[in-house]
Amino acid sequence: MRTFALVTLILPALVAAQIACDSGEALCCFDVEDATPDNLLQVAQLNALDQTTFPTSAEGSVGLLCTALDDTCTTTQLCCTDNNYNGVAALGCSAVPSSASRK
Repeated sequence: MRTFALVTLILPALVAAQIACDSGEALCCFDVEDATPDNLLQVAQLNALDQTTFPTSAEGSVGLLCTALDDTCTTTQLCCTDNNYNGVAALGCSAVPSSASRK
């Protein structure tokens, strides 16, 4: 039973570690939006974010409701360079490169 619990905890981390992003970290996000000023403003207005520190401009896309990428991801897989917003948003996102196949 302990072995199963250990494998259950470690396996997702090992799978995520095998996804190599060109920059940033591999994430599983519920949605992705363009990083337009209007979209960033709407995200900044979410209660979970500090509006004074959330950027008003960003490169790439904005990932919404992101978690570490693992084997169970059924939504959008992204590589994001700025994931410092408590999982609510990640900035500087781009699609996981097609060359980043799971080994």
